[in-house]
Amino acid sequence: MDIKSFNPLEQIGFLIARTHRTMLNTLQQRLADNGFDITSEQAIIIMTLYQEDGIAQQEIANAVFKDKSSVKRLIDNMERKNLIVRVPDQNDRRNKLIYLTHGGKALREEMSKVAICVLNDAQENIDKEEIKICKKVLRQIFNNLNNLNNNLTNK
Repeated sequence: MDIKSFNPLEQIGFLIARTHRTMLNTLQQRLADNGFDITSEQAIIIMTLYQEDGIAQQEIANAVFKDKSSVKRLIDNMERKNLIVRVPDQNDRRNKLIYLTHGGKALREEMSKVAICVLNDAQENIDKEEIKICKKVLRQIFNNLNNLNNNLTNK
């Protein structure tokens, strides 16, 4: 690629970011339309905890690729809404493990239906094999950059 033909708005990073933001906004709107009083980011944390309940805030931050302070704000709001509860870690009292409440678990099933609809709409008219290839390519891009960042950090 040469500098004359370089258009940042057509590069994969921008396309990924734009798609990610649009998917989150669509999920947010659909959640609101269906009566959910949560943000799309809170929904992702609920789904993450549903996969592995009782994990530390840092583990959630790592899983959703957000900084710890952003996750703390999300968790604080979710705790106020009685969706999660913080429980002291038996092995390290300074650490709190995050668990879904019954309300958080109940919300997950209905919320997942909304998320699946958004994904189905997003993938409409795209062949399943193309989706599979897209995911493979995105994982490889992530791995390439993650390895690069790890190598730079370890120098």
